[in-house]
Amino acid sequence: MASMNSITIMGNLTRDPELIELSSGTKLCKLGLASSRKFKETEEVCFVDVAVFGNQAESTAKYLEKGSLVLIEGRLKLDTWEKDGKKNSKHSIIASNVVFLPKQPVGDKSATDKSGTDNPSANKPGHIWASN
Repeated sequence: MASMNSITIMGNLTRDPELIELSSGTKLCKLGLASSRKFKETEEVCFVDVAVFGNQAESTAKYLEKGSLVLIEGRLKLDTWEKDGKKNSKHSIIASNVVFLPKQPVGDKSATDKSGTDNPSANKPGHIWASN
């Protein structure tokens, strides 16, 4: 039986990226993402956790912050746990690509990284940090 697990989602970070190093030495960047859609008079917001690994995790943590607009490509993962005898579950995303989208209007040449230094890649439309 053939199957495919693929997701592409665009939204804003709900919190600053959290970069951690796993016991294996692999870098992991945890993100919270909010994506919304408007339908007639209603706005529906979807909140999802995203995990980014490796070199891409370091770049994501360095150049993004709460409110940053990103496009995430990856796969869905079902997380399950039990708390107080109750079974819980939620979907999260394992990112394969993170595309940094511009914060400022296109044409504004003032992109900087979080330290305030010039970085021509920061927030450049379509800048992709792809996994290996």
